[in-house]
Amino acid sequence: MIGGKIFNLEIDTGSSDTWIVNKTYQCFDINTNATIPQSSCNFGSGYAPGREFKLIPNENFEILYGDGTTIYGIFGNVKVKVGGIS
Repeated sequence: MIGGKIFNLEIDTGSSDTWIVNKTYQCFDINTNATIPQSSCNFGSGYAPGREFKLIPNENFEILYGDGTTIYGIFGNVKVKVGGIS
């Protein structure tokens, strides 16, 4: 649960970061770098940051996975509740 809303997340056990895509995220084909529909990326509807989100200025988030997939964007923090634990 984030900001009182429930999201389905895939937990990356190989990372110290938990991340969620922004509601306005863009997907790109890994081979052509062409924009593709959000539904092709399977990230769900995404999160629209609210007052609970605390942006960390001048910091960017980026993860490069072994298959060549890159995730990047703004960096911040928000309280997350998983299985009743915050």
